[in-house]
Amino acid sequence: MLLEESLWIKDLLSKLSFEQKSPLINVGSQSLEFRTYIQPFINKNIFQPLEINNVEIFHVDITVSEGVDLVGDILKKDFRKKIKALKPRLILCSNVLEHVEDVN
Repeated sequence: MLLEESLWIKDLLSKLSFEQKSPLINVGSQSLEFRTYIQPFINKNIFQPLEINNVEIFHVDITVSEGVDLVGDILKKDFRKKIKALKPRLILCSNVLEHVEDVN
């Protein structure tokens, strides 16, 4: 994610009520290290404001990593059922399509 993208998302999220955001699913979240050290603007601009406002956040990724709450492949129906069971009000799915290798 680019800094400008994180600021754009921050602005969009700031316009939504708590009820429209919580719980929030962050698909393709990467690790806690990635969100806080490698690209710290992701945490600063997107997740810190949400956390301050007590928005429940579930970080979802295909890879087991620290800071990932739910691990699985969103292309698999059973995994999508797990996400649906969390009853998200908002799903953030940014920079995921760039990792798709087979579009068929």
